[in-house]
Amino acid sequence: MNKILVILLSDPVSVEYLYFSLIAGRTFIERLCWISKKAGYKDAIVLYDSNSDGLKKLLINAPGQVFPSLEKASAGSESTFVFLKPDIFPTNDFLKNLLLPDKKDTLYLTGENSPVIVISASDISRLSQMLSSKSNIDSLQETLSKKYPFVTFDLDNRKFHTIKDHGDISHVEKSLYRDLIKETDGLMARHFNRKISLAITGQLINTSITPNQMSLVSIGIGLIGALLLSFPIISLQVFGALLFLFHSITDGCDGELARLKYMETRWGGLLDYWGDNIVHTAVFLGIGIAWEKATGSMIALWCSGFAIAGSVLTAGLVYVMTMRSGKDDGPVYTSTSWKQKKDRWVNIADFLSRRDFIYLVVILAIFGKLHWFLILAAIGAPAFFLFTLWNNFSKIPIKNIPRDP
Repeated sequence: MNKILVILLSDPVSVEYLYFSLIAGRTFIERLCWISKKAGYKDAIVLYDSNSDGLKKLLINAPGQVFPSLEKASAGSESTFVFLKPDIFPTNDFLKNLLLPDKKDTLYLTGENSPVIVISASDISRLSQMLSSKSNIDSLQETLSKKYPFVTFDLDNRKFHTIKDHGDISHVEKSLYRDLIKETDGLMARHFNRKISLAITGQLINTSITPNQMSLVSIGIGLIGALLLSFPIISLQVFGALLFLFHSITDGCDGELARLKYMETRWGGLLDYWGDNIVHTAVFLGIGIAWEKATGSMIALWCSGFAIAGSVLTAGLVYVMTMRSGKDDGPVYTSTSWKQKKDRWVNIADFLSRRDFIYLVVILAIFGKLHWFLILAAIGAPAFFLFTLWNNFSKIPIKNIPRDP
């Protein structure tokens, strides 16, 4: 049975104030529609007053289906309709885990003044008439509870936000930003990088900058940093290392923008993934060139070669095993292994793949010891490739290894 989110725009207060208020760069109504999509709903239907020309204009870019009545929406008799109070901002988990009614023509509520109404009606025309005659969700609940038998259910502590004024919108935005912190973030990325990247994203959210454009900016910053690292001058290398760190920080902005603006694409995820690896390769090469210029030793370039080879091989392996095929939205890189059940060794590999090592680059640059980092990378990158290779193929029958469809 399909779940349909129904958004009622018959209440003038909710239309003029709430549903078209901006929340982190998107209107309330846009976020409702997109959250329902993420939660697996078949559709979001926006019902509006057909006599309101101003409302029609506001709904031109609404991401849901816009209809003057539920009957004209033709949602089908096998659909479950979910109505939210206009001051309720749901989380993805809230909508995703709402129960599916096991009875037709039965109203499901959480009690008096329920924040959500769930119903599967066999007569869409009858339900549509009830909707068109009600000015708000509270009067709709009262009418429906008189016409249909109702059952109360528990929300099981699933979270939602209640928005009464602009102060509450600020709380919702902060919650959305907190949810952007990923499990794959390292210690420093979580407690330092992410705070800066979220502040930058907060300034960019209402601009026309796209996630892919932000990815290219971040890659450009990293490549400039790699170029400065190729000069055997400590001041330039420190500046280059700081740019490398800033690349790592701004690298979080593209994903944050994509998730907040609902612009996640597979192409964007791959651009982010391979862009990071291009920057890493350039940094290894830059440090090696500076070391060779300072000492004339070919060992420097050999170390660069081993570090680059290990990094590129690992990136290619992870891509083939975990990212070669997948969904069109959401994060592309989630782990170094394709195994759904992660064991201790996969967790260790995922931990080692995080980018906290960039802080070591900055510290060593300050003391003029970047060649130490390159020596470690020349040993560690190939070793990590072999470790990742073993993680993906050990104790797994060949027939279970993922292949292209």
